[in-house]
Amino acid sequence: MAHRFAERFHQAVAEHAFESGGHSACLTVSLGVATYPFHAEVTSPELLVYLADQALLEAKAAGRNRIMAWHDLSLEQRATIRRRLSSKPYVLEQEIASEMSCAT
Repeated sequence: MAHRFAERFHQAVAEHAFESGGHSACLTVSLGVATYPFHAEVTSPELLVYLADQALLEAKAAGRNRIMAWHDLSLEQRATIRRRLSSKPYVLEQEIASEMSCAT
C-alpha cells in the first residue's frame, strides 16, 4: 500500500507543471519506502523511518527520480545496514532520534 501511494505521488509530481514567478518547471522526486509489519526488522517507528531513509538514499544513488523500497535493496546492502544496527544500537537510536528532531 505504501509503495502504491509512493507511485501515485511520484506520477503526480511528474505530470504537474509547477509555476512560480511566471516560470514553469517540471520536478522529479525520489522516494524511500519501508512498511510495517512487512519489514520484520522494524521494532520502532524511528527504525521504520530510518529504513525508509536508507531506501531513499539508495534511490538517489541509483540515479534519482526513483522509488526504492527497503526490500528492493540488495541483500548485501541490507546486511550492511543490519550490521550497523546490531553493532551500535544505542548510538544508532540517538542518530535516528536526532535526524527526526531536525525534520520537525
